[in-house]
Parts: sequence; C-alpha cells; structure tokens
Amino acid sequence: MVRGLFYGWVIIAAAAIIMFGVSGARFSFGIFIRPLQQEFGWDRAALAGAASINLLLSGLLRPAAGYLADRYGPKLVALAGVAVAAVALGSMPFVQNIWHMYLVYTLLGISLATSSLATLAPLAARWFERQRGLALSILSAGTAAGEVLIVPGAMLVLLLTDWRTTYTALAVLLGLVILPVGLLLIRNDPEALGLRPDGDSVARAAAAAAKRAYVRDVPLREAVRTPVFWQLSFGYAVCGFTMAFANTHMAVWAMDMGFSELMAAGAVGLIGGFSIAGALIFGWLSDHLTRKNLLAFVYLLRGAAFLVLLRVGLHDESLLFLGAAVLGFSWTATVPLTTAIVADHFGRRALATIAGTMFAVMPLATALGAWLGGFVYDQAHDYILSLAMSAVAGLLASVVVFACAPAPRPAPAAEGVAALSGGSE
Repeated sequence: MVRGLFYGWVIIAAAAIIMFGVSGARFSFGIFIRPLQQEFGWDRAALAGAASINLLLSGLLRPAAGYLADRYGPKLVALAGVAVAAVALGSMPFVQNIWHMYLVYTLLGISLATSSLATLAPLAARWFERQRGLALSILSAGTAAGEVLIVPGAMLVLLLTDWRTTYTALAVLLGLVILPVGLLLIRNDPEALGLRPDGDSVARAAAAAAKRAYVRDVPLREAVRTPVFWQLSFGYAVCGFTMAFANTHMAVWAMDMGFSELMAAGAVGLIGGFSIAGALIFGWLSDHLTRKNLLAFVYLLRGAAFLVLLRVGLHDESLLFLGAAVLGFSWTATVPLTTAIVADHFGRRALATIAGTMFAVMPLATALGAWLGGFVYDQAHDYILSLAMSAVAGLLASVVVFACAPAPRPAPAAEGVAALSGGSE
C-alpha cells in the first residue's frame, strides 16, 4: 500500500481497468462489420443482430448479476465476466456461420451483465461515502478509456493484420492483463483490510455514519413502486437507445460519409476522450450540486449532439468531431449520476440489485437501437432517421429526469445514531 494513499482508490482503479477492457472489446464491434461483410457476405442487419443479442442478454441478466454481486461480492461476479469475455473473443476467429457469431456474442452478453458498472458500483458505495460520486465517475471513465485506446488500437491492428488476429489480441488483453489485475488488487469491503470508508478513523466513521443516516435501505420490491425508479429507468432506456448508434454504426456511418477508416475510428475514440472529462467533471459536481438536475442537463447534451451529427455532410470534419465531442461529454456521465441518485434514494444494501434491475433497460434499448439502425440503413441506405430518433429521445429524457423528486433530506443525528444501534425507525 502506498503511504498516504487510501486503498479505496486502488480498488476503484482496478475496477476501472476491468471496465476499460470489457467496454473496449464491446465498442470495437463496429470496426469488424466491413471485414465480416466482405468475407462472409452477411448484411448489416444480420451483423447488428449479433450486437443486439449480446446487449439483449446482458440486459436480461443484469438483475441476476446485481443480486449475485450483493450476495457473493462484486469481485467474484465481475472477474467471472472478464473470463467469459476472454473465452468468447478468443473463439471468434473460428466462426464460419452467422449462428456461430451469435453464440459468441451470447457469451459476451453474459460477460457484459456480470462486469458492468451496475455490478461494480457497490465497490464505490462500500469504500466511499463523501466522495462516492467521484469514485463512481472514475469507474465510468474506465469505460470511456476503453473507447479512447482500445477502439483505435484494434482498428490499427486490423489494418496491419486481419480481423481474426484482432479478436485474438482482444482476448489476450482480457485474459492475461485485465483478469490478473482484478484478482490481485480488488477487495470487496474496506473492513477486510481493517479500514473504514473514505479512509476515516473509527471515531470519524461513526460520527459520519450518524450524521448521514438519511435513507433506510429499501429492497427492490419497494423501490419499483416509486416514480423515481421508473423515471431513472426511462433515462437509462434513452441512454441505451442513443448509445446504439455510436456503439454499432457510427464508425461505418462515418466511412459511408467519405471519411477514412482511421478518421472514423478517431471520431469514436473522441467520444471516449470527452466522456472521460464529462464523467469526472459531472462526478465531482454531483458531490456538490443536485444530482438529478445535472443528469437532466446531461441528457439535454445527448439530444443536442445528435442534432449536430444530423448536419454532418460529406467530408465535413468540423461537425463530425464537434458532434462526437458533445456526445462524448454526455456519454459516460449518465451511469454514475444515476447510480449515485439510486443510492441517495434507496440506500446501499440492495444497491447492485436495484441498480442492476434499473440498468437492465439500457442494453435492451441498445439492442433495439442497434438492430433498428441496421434495418433503417438497409431500407433507406442512410442513417438520417436513426440520428433524428436519438435526438428526440435525448431531449425527452432530459424533461423526464428533471421532474424526479429530490432525494430524502438527512435525518437528525439522533435518528441516525438510533438506526445504527438497531433502534426503530
């Protein structure tokens, strides 16, 4: 342990590295569309179907993954997902039929469910209290870093070699680099190392616990009866639907618009770069300002980004990169903000279960958006309708989230002490 460094930040860094590897492999899907089309003759709707199956399963399994994380710990569940992803990516070079690819991306769907932020968020909730928003945003920044580094890197490997070698390289990264980091560094609870959240002393931790006793732990069955649960879930659905374009179609759309392969991959990478800044800035702000208002502003930016992309013309680099930058700034911030709001309203005991259930709609909506984007392209031979639908969805989510009720106010310190000592509510 580094002297003066609270080990919770090491935990967050290791979990962010998991997010980095798994998300980078996921966001690289778009660069494989053309080579797979050229070799096998599969149309884009069929290829997008693999991404849709992947995201659909990850959504359906997200509540179960959250429950397992609450019961057995985030470390075991997340690292199992990394191992499954490594096996799936390593088997991709052997596919011969479209159903083979669907089987591979079924396994990747399992890995996405078990190694997502919804599963890893309890680490931030257990290790941090005062800086929970920032810790969650750093976790999400790992996802963005995967876009920034892995997508262009995978494109470079693809141009220098072939698609089979590129998939193998991704499998090696996950299995021989990411997995050992998680195994060696992650601990589920600060108490396992004799520590307290935020690195506080025992006395300070007790005083902080009494002062912050603001939310009783709410089980899933009660959370689903609140409007906030469904408003935030709607936001996640919009987030997933709008993510589908960048995840699956943006690289090939940019190439269709006349941009080079590296410039198209660079635009996708730019989304990741600005999403790191957005996640960290909004995460820091969320520890100081009203979180639901910040989240509404993020969705407003999301809708505006697609309005900019609608204006992109042939070789119009300035609008391409402006749209990518605005989209990136709104990209990763939604998940840590939403997760922090969930903790504010419902407590942390069932955080992974509630967040996982709520988060499930995101990949489901992404699956729909990925398939719909391919279908629209096959019918109209452009992505104009897809961009327009994403713009409208983002603006609507901004209104719905802004209407969320504020989080419960802190209870008096005496009530907090009673709650901690087992007193009645």
